[in-house]
Amino acid sequence: MNTTLILLIACLPAMAAAALWMWKRPVRFLAAYLAVLPFGSAVAIPVGLPRAFSTLSSLLGVFVGALYVARWIKERRLVRTPTLSLAVWTLFLAWAAASSAWSIRPTATGNGLMVLAVLIGLFVVIVLTPITRSELQEVKRWIAGGGALTGAYALALAATGTLPKTGAGLARFEITGGGGGEGGDPNITAAALVMPIAIALWEGLDRDHPRRVRVMFLAAAGLAGVAVLLTASRGGILAVGIVVVITLVSQRRGLGTLVLVGLMVLPVVLLSPSTFLARADNTGTTGRTDIWRLGLTACPEYCAVGSGYDTFSYVHEDAFLTTQAAAGTKFRYQAHSIWIQTLIELGAIGLFLQVAAIFIIARDVFRLPVRARGGGFAGLMGLMFASTFLSQLTFKYFWLGLIYAVLVVTANEVPEPTGSLTRHRLAS
Repeated sequence: MNTTLILLIACLPAMAAAALWMWKRPVRFLAAYLAVLPFGSAVAIPVGLPRAFSTLSSLLGVFVGALYVARWIKERRLVRTPTLSLAVWTLFLAWAAASSAWSIRPTATGNGLMVLAVLIGLFVVIVLTPITRSELQEVKRWIAGGGALTGAYALALAATGTLPKTGAGLARFEITGGGGGEGGDPNITAAALVMPIAIALWEGLDRDHPRRVRVMFLAAAGLAGVAVLLTASRGGILAVGIVVVITLVSQRRGLGTLVLVGLMVLPVVLLSPSTFLARADNTGTTGRTDIWRLGLTACPEYCAVGSGYDTFSYVHEDAFLTTQAAAGTKFRYQAHSIWIQTLIELGAIGLFLQVAAIFIIARDVFRLPVRARGGGFAGLMGLMFASTFLSQLTFKYFWLGLIYAVLVVTANEVPEPTGSLTRHRLAS
């Protein structure tokens, strides 16, 4: 019998107990799912499903969706009105599905659509389910805890000199994923930690929390921040920088806080100086601009309605063979930009729908009172910056940013049950 399966069976009693505990308060399933997104794709579960769905985070996502739909059936009604962002993302999915009719690789489009449909479906389920401010606070703790756990693991690897080596021979932290194309890339690992850092930093600087709560959140932000620095991902580090600046400006914090945040760099320089300095000295784009330029040569042909969802790599291959006369060579590079990827695959219509959906969510969060944003706006802006250098529409942590931002808006629309917020603050 497979060793992983034996361990899984041995853990069944603990898993059953955890499921019962979460069942009594369904938001805990959602919180656990969001918490494991930075590393959950690294935990493969032998359940016989396609690779993208056989991971811890994927299975938790299935539980969340099933539980929330069960609540709808039990209550026989949707308890929240569909939002504009939900409608636009649904149109985006419909347009992506329609692209199957003219896709240059229908099989690739079909496989990609299966993952996209599941992620947007989960987004729809969560958007239509209300959440209170006290429940949102629990979600924040879980997400920050997931970032802290990832950071502690990265720090342990650095301290013991066991950080994995990249192709260039540099020691960089990464989480090897089990599905969805999310593994083996330090840049993706860094992007996955942007939202946990945004949440933890915001809560750590929130003067409404007791000191011990702020210290715990700041520690979580520090650990996750160290993990990002250990990835040596320049895009990820800049995205975190955007989060820090927006948070400090929004909370009107001074230079002293910025210096304190900046001290997170010190342990990284001490633990992995060669990698950090080598990446800092590299001013190139590591081939991204070449990929973008080559992909955009196909724009006259595809920028109207697109080449078909999830086909950029094939467009890149065709453009390379045509323009470089490299017969027999197949370079199927990913777009390394969510914007260029969508423009080529789904054309101007798809890009418009994608930008509109993200803009609506960002606008809704920004319209909230500053103290109610809970890191949602800062994290979303950091994540969108990271998306400029990664093609990550079907990466689950991309949807973490969108889901959390929507949760923040929802929590500020739903009235808090009498006394629950007071009990939560006392518990903090």
